[in-house]
Amino acid sequence: MDFDLSRLEKFVPLSQTFFEAIQKYDENSFMFAVSSPEYRIIKHPSSCLVLGRSGTGKTTCMMFRMIGLDIVAEKYGHPLRQMFVTQSRTLARKVRSYSMQLRQTEANAVGVQSGETLHGLSLMEMDENAEEEGVLPARFSDLEDSHFPLFLTYDQLCRLLEADYELQFNPSALFSPISHGTKTLGSHLRQPLVSFDYFESNIWPHFDERLKKGLHAALVYSEFMGVIKGSEDSLNKSRHYLDRKHYEKRSRAHSGDDTERTRIYSLFEAYHKLRPPASYDVADRVHALIEAMREHGLKGQYVDFLYVDEAQDNLIIDAALLRTLCPNPHRLFFAGDTAQTISVGSAFRFSELKAFMYRLEREDSFVKRGRRKAIDPSFFQLSTNYRSHSGIVNVAAFVVSAHKPVFFSGREERSDFVRLISDSESGNVQLGAHQVIIVRDENAAQRLEAEIGRVAVILTLYESKGMEFDDVLLYDFFTDSAATPADWRAILLAQHDGRVFDERKHSILQSELKSFYVGLTRARERVWIWDRSGNGREMENLLATSLLATTYDINQSVPQLGASSTAKEWAKQARQYFSKSLYGEAAFCFTKAGMNWWASVALAYGDRQVATRLPDKHPRRLSAFSEVAQNFDRLAQASGKSEDPKNALLLFTNAGECFAIISNHLSAAEAFFRGWKFTEAAYHYRMQGMFDEALDVIKTHPIDPEVARSIEYAAKLVFSRKHDVQSLHKAREICESKDEFLEFLQDHGFEEQRIQFLESITEHEEAAAVFWRAKDHVEAISRFLVSTKPSSGAKAAECLLDGLRFNITLGFKRENALPVVSKLLSMDQQLPLDQKQQLEVSLFQAIVHCRADELLAHGRYYINHEKSHSAFLALDAWVYSGALKGLEVEALDQVAALLLVCQQYCNLVQTVIQRPDLLEKPEMQQVFGISWSSNSNADDQDMKPYRQVHPQSFIYAKACDKQPQIDEPVTAPTLSRDVVDDLIRNTLLERRNQVLGAIHFYAHQSRALNPCTRFLVTGSCPSHQTGQCRRGHIQQSVLTIQSFNEVFRLHLLVIALLDQVTAVEDASKTTQTNRSAMQRTWLSRIFDACYPESHKIGNLSDVTPDLIDGYASLIPILKKWLQEVFLSLCLSNDLPFFLSNLLKTSMLATSVDYMDTRRYLLNGKWFADQELASKEGFLQEDGRPIAGAVLTWFNRRTGSRHNLGVYAIRHILGRKLPVDVDVLSSYVEEVCGQLILNHFVHYMSYGYEGLTMPRSWIIRAFMRQSSELSNGRMPYILIPWLRSFLEILIGRLDPGQLRYRGTPLRQSPLPILIVVRVCRCLVMLGVNNRNSRDEVLRAIEPLKQLNSAPDPGLNRLIAAQGWKDVEDAAHLTIASSTLDALVTVTHTTQPSIFPTIPGSRLVFCNNDAELLRGLLMDPHVPLAAPLLHFVQSGFMGQGTPLQSGFSMVPSPQVDEREPAQGAAEIPGQLEGIEYTQQHIKSVRTIQSLFRRHRRRAGGPIAAAFEELVKRGLKLPEGYRPGHFLLLCLRGPLPHVLKYLQKLKDACQETISSLNKSLELSKHEELDALNVKGAEVRRIRDETNKLYKELQPSSELYFKGPETAPPSVAEIVEKVNLVSDLTNRLRWLTELPDDEDYDLGVEPLLSNRVPWRSNKPGMNDTSQPTLDEVHV
Repeated sequence: MDFDLSRLEKFVPLSQTFFEAIQKYDENSFMFAVSSPEYRIIKHPSSCLVLGRSGTGKTTCMMFRMIGLDIVAEKYGHPLRQMFVTQSRTLARKVRSYSMQLRQTEANAVGVQSGETLHGLSLMEMDENAEEEGVLPARFSDLEDSHFPLFLTYDQLCRLLEADYELQFNPSALFSPISHGTKTLGSHLRQPLVSFDYFESNIWPHFDERLKKGLHAALVYSEFMGVIKGSEDSLNKSRHYLDRKHYEKRSRAHSGDDTERTRIYSLFEAYHKLRPPASYDVADRVHALIEAMREHGLKGQYVDFLYVDEAQDNLIIDAALLRTLCPNPHRLFFAGDTAQTISVGSAFRFSELKAFMYRLEREDSFVKRGRRKAIDPSFFQLSTNYRSHSGIVNVAAFVVSAHKPVFFSGREERSDFVRLISDSESGNVQLGAHQVIIVRDENAAQRLEAEIGRVAVILTLYESKGMEFDDVLLYDFFTDSAATPADWRAILLAQHDGRVFDERKHSILQSELKSFYVGLTRARERVWIWDRSGNGREMENLLATSLLATTYDINQSVPQLGASSTAKEWAKQARQYFSKSLYGEAAFCFTKAGMNWWASVALAYGDRQVATRLPDKHPRRLSAFSEVAQNFDRLAQASGKSEDPKNALLLFTNAGECFAIISNHLSAAEAFFRGWKFTEAAYHYRMQGMFDEALDVIKTHPIDPEVARSIEYAAKLVFSRKHDVQSLHKAREICESKDEFLEFLQDHGFEEQRIQFLESITEHEEAAAVFWRAKDHVEAISRFLVSTKPSSGAKAAECLLDGLRFNITLGFKRENALPVVSKLLSMDQQLPLDQKQQLEVSLFQAIVHCRADELLAHGRYYINHEKSHSAFLALDAWVYSGALKGLEVEALDQVAALLLVCQQYCNLVQTVIQRPDLLEKPEMQQVFGISWSSNSNADDQDMKPYRQVHPQSFIYAKACDKQPQIDEPVTAPTLSRDVVDDLIRNTLLERRNQVLGAIHFYAHQSRALNPCTRFLVTGSCPSHQTGQCRRGHIQQSVLTIQSFNEVFRLHLLVIALLDQVTAVEDASKTTQTNRSAMQRTWLSRIFDACYPESHKIGNLSDVTPDLIDGYASLIPILKKWLQEVFLSLCLSNDLPFFLSNLLKTSMLATSVDYMDTRRYLLNGKWFADQELASKEGFLQEDGRPIAGAVLTWFNRRTGSRHNLGVYAIRHILGRKLPVDVDVLSSYVEEVCGQLILNHFVHYMSYGYEGLTMPRSWIIRAFMRQSSELSNGRMPYILIPWLRSFLEILIGRLDPGQLRYRGTPLRQSPLPILIVVRVCRCLVMLGVNNRNSRDEVLRAIEPLKQLNSAPDPGLNRLIAAQGWKDVEDAAHLTIASSTLDALVTVTHTTQPSIFPTIPGSRLVFCNNDAELLRGLLMDPHVPLAAPLLHFVQSGFMGQGTPLQSGFSMVPSPQVDEREPAQGAAEIPGQLEGIEYTQQHIKSVRTIQSLFRRHRRRAGGPIAAAFEELVKRGLKLPEGYRPGHFLLLCLRGPLPHVLKYLQKLKDACQETISSLNKSLELSKHEELDALNVKGAEVRRIRDETNKLYKELQPSSELYFKGPETAPPSVAEIVEKVNLVSDLTNRLRWLTELPDDEDYDLGVEPLLSNRVPWRSNKPGMNDTSQPTLDEVHV
C-alpha cells in the first residue's frame, strides 16, 4: 500500500506548545521534518530491519509509518490491523498516546488533555506493571478492528495468546485472580517467572562456588536464556534447549574459554534442578506458545503489519513467534540497537535475526511449493543521534566501532569527589534533577551512598538503560571492571602499535565496551568519568590522543559540577524513575520536589519490590508483605482530592494483592472492593468463606463471568453441604430454576439434600423418586403414601416390588436378611397390588420364610408361564430350603417328582450358563443382584462392557476380591461384563454342584433306592421296628417289573443330575475328585440294582426301556459314565477297588451297549503299572494281566473266552485278590450262565431241550452269547474253585484281600446271600450237566460246617444227602421269586426226556426269539434281549426254526450294528479321564487362546458390527461397503467402541471420586476440584457423543438403501478425537495403557494401515483408495 508522506507533514499535535509556536511564528518550528534516511525507511514498500543507536529515530520511523498506512487505509475503507510491540510498557503507552494525538490533529479534532493535566500525576501511567482495563480483550482471538492500531508490550501479547491456548503463566508471586478463577484443565498454572532478579536472589546463591567462580550472574543468565534456551537451534530440540555438546560447539559465550563454557552448562543443569517445579522462564513461555500454535494454528485473525521496537531485548525465538502472527513477508518491521543489549537474558545479534528471518522465509510453505519467491527484509542503519551531544556520540561511536575505550579517569581523595558533586553557587553537595551518578552494580551504589550520603541519584548501568540525563558521572567504572589492565592495554596497543587484538583472549571486553557505551550515551551534554584506580589509564591515553577526551591532571583543581533544580524538574525526573521501577530514586526526587505523599507511595512500591524478591520461605516475607499492604491501604485513604481518583484505586488494588499473597483474604477482599476490582473482591470473600458477601458483589457489580461461575459453584456446594433447609434455599437462589438445582444436587451425589429440599417444597413424589433411585425403598414408599398425586399408589406398588427384587436375590439367606426386607413385606397391605404383583410378593414371602411347598408351587407356576427368572429364583430357594431331604422317603413317585424338579432347576442353571444374552435382561440381572454401570446409556445397552455388583448379590464377595485395591471401600464393585458374567457362571456352577452334592447325599440315603434285603428274604427286619434300619421295607407282593424299572429310572435320574457336576475355576481338582467319587458310588448302586444279592427284586434282565420314561435321554449319560470310569481305572491309584470297579463297569457297559463298549474295552489304564501288578498278584502265570482275562471274556468274537473267564475266577480266588465278593459272585453267575448255554449249543443234540436256569440267567446268557468253541474241561475246573469260594465265605479258608461291600471279608459278618448265590451257581452247573453232579456235591460239602442259615434253601443244601435234596434246595432258593423264577426249556408239549426240577416253569419254544419271548413278564422287550429288537425290526423273521447242535447267534449284520442315529446328544460336561500333564498343559493353552479370542473378537460389540456388515452387504450394487471399510468395521472399530466405553467409565469413576472429595474438602480447595470436575464432565459428554456417532446404530454408516456408506477417512477423522480425549483425561487421573486402544485406535491412526499405503498399485483403479467406498 502506498501513501503520501506530505499529508502527514501538514499536521502536528494540537497542544499548548503548538499555539506558543504559532505565536512565535517560525516557518519550520512546528513542522516535524524527518531525515532522508528516515524517509526512505518510512516509505519502504516491504519489510525492514533497522539498526540504530539510541535517539536515532527508530521509533519515530515506526510511528509515522503506522500513521501513514492508517490514513491511506481509511481513505480506501480498508481498516488495517497494525501492531506495535516493545518490551517497555511505558514506551508502548507513550507511542500510543502520541499516535492518538497526531491522529486527532490530522482529523481536526482538539486533543483531549491528559489526566495528568487535570488531576496531577497519574500513577497508572507511571506504574509499569499497572494494567489499564478495557484497552485489551481477554484473548488474541477477541481482537477486533477497533482495537487497532494496537500498541502493547511483548508480555501483553503473550498473555493474549496464552488465553487462547489455555496456557497460564503468572510472572510473579503477586496474586493473579483471573488465573485462579478461570483455571481450566489443559492449563497448568506456572509461576513464578524466573526473571534475572529472581535468579540472582533465589538460585544464584545456591550454585556450586567452584562452578561460578569468576562468572557474573548476568553473564550466566544471558547464556541460559539467549543461547541455550533462546537460540534458533533450541526450536528443533525435543526438550527446547541445547544439549551440552551442541552448546559447547556453537556458543558465543562472553568468555571463549572451553572450560568456562563447560562450567556454564553445568550451572544450567543445576538451574533446572534448583528452580521451583512449576516455575518458568521467558524461553519456556515462548516455546510453549510456539508449540501450541504449531499444533492448533493461530486462533484469531492475522496481523496486517507488525512492528517490533527495541528488538535487541527479545530472544531470537521470539522472532519465530512474532513471524507467525504476520505471515506476509512485506509487512514486518524490526528495530533495535545491539549496543544497548545489556538487558540481562539477551544474547542478541542483529546478524542472527537477519539470518533467522532468512531461513524462516525459506521454510514458508508457499515458497517451498514455488507459489512465490522468497522475500527478505531490507536492512537499514540510522546514525544521527538526536539526544546526545555530538562529542558524546563520537566517543560512543568510537567505542562501539573500535574496541570500546574509556573516557575520563582519575582521583582517590574523597574530598575531591565531594567537590566535584558540589553546587558552585550554593556550595551544597548535591547534583541536580538532570544529573546522575552511574556505577557498575548495586554493591557499588551502596558503597558510594554510604560514603557521600543521599545527595544525588545513583544508578547502576543496568538501571540507566533507556534513560537520558543532561550530565552523567561514571564512577569507578574501571576500578570495578572484570577486565584487567592487560585487557585495556591490548586495545591501546592495537590502535597505536598495530598489534593483533586477540578477541578470544580479551573476550571480556565485548561486554565491557558495551557497558561503557551505555554509560556514555545516557548523557545529552556532559560525561564525567571518576575512577580511583589506574586500571583505565590505557583507555584514557587512547581517547586523549584521539582527541576524544579531556584529561584532568592529578594536580589540577577539581571543578564543581553540581547544579540545583526546580521542584517541577524533580517531579518530572521522579516520574521517569518511577516508570523504570527505580522507586528509591523516585522517592528521593519526590522528596526534593516537596511531594511527600508521592515519596511515600514510591517507598511503598520499593518495599513491595524488596518483599517480592524475598524467597518464599524467608522468615520476613509474610510480615514484609503485611506492612506493604497496610502502607498501600493507608496511602490510598490519604490520597488528596487533587489527585487523580484512579491513583487511590490502584493503591487499594496493590494493597489487595499484597494481602492476597499472605492469604489475608478478608482484608484483600475489602481492599479490592475499594479499588473497584470487583472480581478480585468477590473471589477473596469466597476464599474467606464469606459466600453471602461474595454473592452480593456478583449481583451488584460487573465481574469476570468465569470467576462468578466458580464462586457460585463453590457457594452452591458449601450451602448444600450444610444440610439445613435455609442453606439449601440459598443454594437454590443461585440457580436459574428448581430443575437446575435438583440436577446439581443429583450430579454431585447430594441425595439427602435433594430429598430434604423436595420435602421442603412438598414435592413428595419427586422425593420418593430420589429415595427410589438411591435404593431406599422403604422411605420411597413412605413418601409415595403421603403424596396426593393419583400416580403415587401405582408407583408405590412397583417400588415395593423393586425393593423386594433388589434385596431378595438368588442365594438369599434369611439369617443375613437386612431389616429392610421385613419392613417391605409388612407394607404390602397398604398398597394397591394387582393379582400378579400379589403373587410375586407371596413368592418373596415364601423365600424369606423358607416355605418349601409354596416355593415349589411358585417354581412350577412360573415355569408353566415361561417366567424363567421368577422360576429360577423360586427353585433356587426351594433346593436350598431343605426340600431335598424328601429324597429319603420310600415312595417312588415322590422321589421321582423331586428329582424331576431338581432337573428343571439344573436345566435353568445350564440355560443361563449357555445363553449369555439372558444376563442382558433387566429381570435376570435383578435375580443375580447386578446392573449396568451407572454411567451407561439406555440406547446402547447391547454393548455395555461393565456391570455393578450389589451387596445382595450371591457373587458380591467374589466381586469385591476382583475389584482393584483402593483406599476406600466400594459399596457396589464395578467390573467388566466378561468378569461379572464369568463370576455368575462359575458361582452358579458352584451352587449347582452344592445342590447336586445334596442330591447325592440324600438320594444315597433314599429308602426307595435302597431296599432292605433282609426284609425281602425273611419278611422281617428287627432293626426296622426299632428305627435303626434306614432302608426301604417293601412287601414282596408289590414288587413288579414296573416297580423295578421305576427304581432303575430313579437311578438314571440321579446319574443324569450328578453328571452335571462341573469343574469350577480354582476348584477343578476337588470337583474332579468329587465327581469321580460320585460316579463310582452310583455305578455301584446301579450295579447292585442290576445284580442284586436277592433275586426277588428284579435284575438286569428286567430293565425294560419302554417302561422307563425318558430312557433315550438318560441311558447315554450312563454309557458315558461307564466309559469315563472304565478309562480312568488304574491299579496304582485304585488298588483295593480296582478289580471290583473293573468288573462292575465292564459287566454294565457290555450289557447296556456292547458294540460301543467293545471299542474301548481293551484300552484304558488297566494294563499299566506292570511292576505293581506283578507285586500284588495281578499278573497271571504267563505274565499277562488278570484284568485282560476278565475283560476278554466279554468279547463275543473270542472263541475261547469261556476259558479266560474260568481262569480269571481261578486266579482271583487262588491269589485272593482284593475284590468285593458280591461283585465277584455276579461275575461268576455270568460265566456259569454262559458255560451252561455253551454246553447246550455244543453238546446237546436236542438243542435247548432241558435247559434249566433262572429266568434272568437265560436272558443274560443269550445276551452274552455262546462261544465258538466248546467248554471242554472248564466246568470241572471251575467247580473246585467255587468250593474254595464257599470255604472262604463261611470262614474255612483265609479270605486274603477279599472284601464285602468295601470292608475286608474277615471283618464282615457271614455273607449268607453271597453263599446262596455261589451255591446256586454250583447247583445250576450240576442240573444242566449230569456228569458234573458228583463234583457239585463235593463242592457244597463245606456248608455242613454251618448248622443253620436264615435262608430255607440254604438250610436244605446244608442238610442235603443226595442230588434230589440239592434240586429241592434249588426250588426253595429260586422258585420262591415272582420276578426271577426257575425255568426249564422244552420244544414240545410232550413230557421232556429230561427230568425237571419241581416247581420250575416250563417254557415252550422252537427258536431263540420264541424262547426269549416266553421269558418276558411284560409285552415290552427288555434291554438284555437285543435279539427281540431286531426280530421286531425285520432283521429276523418270527418262527425261525432252531438249528440242531448250536444256538442262534445273531447274524453279523446284527452283531456289527451301529448305535441308533436318533440317540440324544448330551452336552459335554467335565470329563472323568485323568489326562497326562502334557494333556492338561495343552488344554489350558487352548482355553487361554479361546478366552483371549472371545475377549478380543467376540462380545456384543463385535456382534453388532457384524450385523452392520451383513446389512451393508445386502445393499444394492454400488452402495455396498468397500474392502477397507469392511476391514475397519470388523477389525479396529469394535475395539474403539469398547475403549470409549472404558473411557466413559473412567470419567464416571473420576466424577464419583471428585464428588466424595467435594463433600469432604475445605471450601478453599473447591475451585481446583470444580475445574477438574468440569473438565471431566466435558470429556465424559464428548465421549458419549463420539460413542453415539461411532456405534453401529449411528447414521454415520448406512443411512438408507441408496445412500453411500462413509469413507474410511471420515471414520479416522472421528477416531482422532479419541486420542485427544484420552490425553485430556490423563491430565486428570491415572489412565493405564489399554489393549483395546492398541488394537483399535492406534491402527486406525497409524500410517502403516493399507488405506494409507503409498505403495505402487494401492491407489490405482483396481485398488480401493482412502475415500473409496464402493466395491
